[in-house]
Amino acid sequence: MKSITTAAFNAGARENCVQTMGPVFRPIRRWSLFDLVKASAEALALNPGDLTALRAMLTFLPLKDGNGTEVPATHEMLLICYASNASICERTEGMDESNLRRHIRKLVDCGLVRRKDSATGKRFPLKSGGVVVDAFGIDLRPLFQAAEHLQGMATKIREEEQLRRNLRSEAFALRRRVLDLEKPVDASTQSFLNGLTNLLRRKSTTVTQIAAARDRLLDLLKAPCPARPDHATSKTCVLPADNTKPVVQDLVKTDSSGVLPRKDDTETGDLPASDGRFTRQVESQTLRKKRTQLRKAKDSPCVTYADLLRRNPHAASFLPDAEPSDAGLLEALYGLGVSLGIRNAPYTAILRRLGLHRLVDIFDQMITRVETISNPQRYFEVAIVQSMPLGYP
Repeated sequence: MKSITTAAFNAGARENCVQTMGPVFRPIRRWSLFDLVKASAEALALNPGDLTALRAMLTFLPLKDGNGTEVPATHEMLLICYASNASICERTEGMDESNLRRHIRKLVDCGLVRRKDSATGKRFPLKSGGVVVDAFGIDLRPLFQAAEHLQGMATKIREEEQLRRNLRSEAFALRRRVLDLEKPVDASTQSFLNGLTNLLRRKSTTVTQIAAARDRLLDLLKAPCPARPDHATSKTCVLPADNTKPVVQDLVKTDSSGVLPRKDDTETGDLPASDGRFTRQVESQTLRKKRTQLRKAKDSPCVTYADLLRRNPHAASFLPDAEPSDAGLLEALYGLGVSLGIRNAPYTAILRRLGLHRLVDIFDQMITRVETISNPQRYFEVAIVQSMPLGYP
């Protein structure tokens, strides 16, 4: 039998699973095989009804020993479901027989099963000495013969999904950097930036499209940025109403915490009612203490940043090669968290309480177990709580 592929993988067309393996295949448990089918369902164009019908037919196969223990299927076993449609529907949680026939036709078209009809079209077993040796019905052998092919498809899909997550998180981080530049852009670029979030979150967006968006963002970051005055050091002239000698007043830089300076310190109109001395906005002791704590949290007393990257190779691919600034560190951690499914984590507080080396260790462990973590947000919170005796901030 010749292998036929109706269209390229993941090109929107159905994949055919007819194999060249012949009647022999490696032993495999039916539910392990069914998991491979579920993982490849999108590539095979199978819907939930198709999977339900296939699962119901698998339950009729005699794949248990005398003790009721599940055993792997081999090429020597009878792998034909000869139960009636009514019996199969009883194991599909109430599926209508007309829908069942439609799902079976779909599975036949995909090459996962084939019909073995009797002259009358009925399904029944053939016995010899009271033992079933053959049967007419739905032959599930092609499904087991396609096991290796399905394994390859499932692996490719997982790798592509991982690549998609990595590219998406990188694109989100680059978009944030482009917006922080606050440089003028043309209408086409502005439209691209406005629609980028929807593009990256859309499930139908391909890896090629995400990579193209990432490359365009990199080009925007490489483009020269128009020079802007340094607001922290620039001066402004305040002309009094009587046109006397202008008074030079320092511009006050907005604090990174988002707290604006007092009105009487920044207005360029009347001078404040004081003793005539100029007032400069000074960073509060609390904010200065938080900045110092954040810088200390980036360093471990016994682990340098380079050692940290070597010790956590999986998380290192998401972090800058050189030791970043405070803002760069938080941006990298946010992007890494988003790629793992973590939202709204207070990384600044976690770094102060936990330290960078322990936080990166947790991220690295999550990346290695990403396929087995069903709720990344909950897993992350529990890991943080276990690492900080005083609880999650």
